[in-house]
Amino acid sequence: MWWWPGWSDAWNARSRWSWWVAVGWGLCAAAALRWSVGSSPMPMKAWGLWGIVAISSLAQALQYRWRTAKAGKTDRSDGAEDLFLRARREYLKGDWYEARQLLERLVREDPQHLPGRLLLATLLRRSGEGERAESELRVLEVLPDAEQWRLEIDRERERLVAKQSLPKEKKEPVPEAGEEAA
Repeated sequence: MWWWPGWSDAWNARSRWSWWVAVGWGLCAAAALRWSVGSSPMPMKAWGLWGIVAISSLAQALQYRWRTAKAGKTDRSDGAEDLFLRARREYLKGDWYEARQLLERLVREDPQHLPGRLLLATLLRRSGEGERAESELRVLEVLPDAEQWRLEIDRERERLVAKQSLPKEKKEPVPEAGEEAA
């Protein structure tokens, strides 16, 4: 809804001001529609409201185009989600090297992407890099939306602690039949 003034900023940046702009534009469009339907000729206030709706939509579309051209991409959150989905697909296929590359790029571009950081911590744990996995979990815990992910973070930490507490297996020869075990 890039053409709706305030909507993209309200959705992506969670800006309270943008929500009010989006709601105001919606009310203005609804009022214009209400006053223009069923009345012939259309009242002057309806023409004025339609003018406001058209000009503000055009301004929003131009601003959106300018911002995305300046940023060099269509939408940061779409890029992050695309990276996350690609990384998850590679992780599930077993290509951990590619998944790690994508996840590290993701957390560089969007340091607060919780699912990406959690998957990176899981991948690090499974590949034997417990210290780095613990570091990612510590970063995860202080992010703003971490409370929503508390269960998954705690489970990952439990798995990490369990893996680190396993003793290194010693290779002892298995006694043959008839021999006594030492």
